[in-house]
Amino acid sequence: MAMRTKSVQTRTGEIPTDSAYGSPRAIGQPGLEGLCATIFASLEGEWKISRTIEDIGTFRGAAKFELIEPATLSYREDGQLELNSGLSRPAFREYYYQLAEDRILVSFADASPGARPFLSLFPQVTTADSWARDVHSCGPDQYDCTYRFVSQDRFTSRINVEGKSKRYSLFTIYSRAIQ
Repeated sequence: MAMRTKSVQTRTGEIPTDSAYGSPRAIGQPGLEGLCATIFASLEGEWKISRTIEDIGTFRGAAKFELIEPATLSYREDGQLELNSGLSRPAFREYYYQLAEDRILVSFADASPGARPFLSLFPQVTTADSWARDVHSCGPDQYDCTYRFVSQDRFTSRINVEGKSKRYSLFTIYSRAIQ
């Protein structure tokens, strides 16, 4: 596997990163900040998406993380939503991802980056992989989100949604698109 070396500009300066999530090269940066920078740097680019929406349907498409300013990525996914009812239609979502020291902030893209927060992801490391989790409350609904960063070319997200009239899970596999 070819090694890609990148660096990320943060408020404290430029952080060099390795391709492996478990081995950030952040000289002078304590562990999780380096891990955050490594994960954040690996997101940039194009991804294939395969999503299962429990008891509702599927979504297949592509996503792009694009650097729009230092430490800020715009995210857009486009694809085909196919419901179990037989309905099929194009669909998209947009967010901003921002590197903030020891966490990655995710915000809704209908406002400027960071203006409408969705998640604050603090990456953690286990022997199997790296992961991050947060819960977002929206009125009576809760969105329990877990990201697993398997490698620089693959990550997953699971969102469990619960509320008065909502109860479903979304499981998404992101695979780096071949350039």
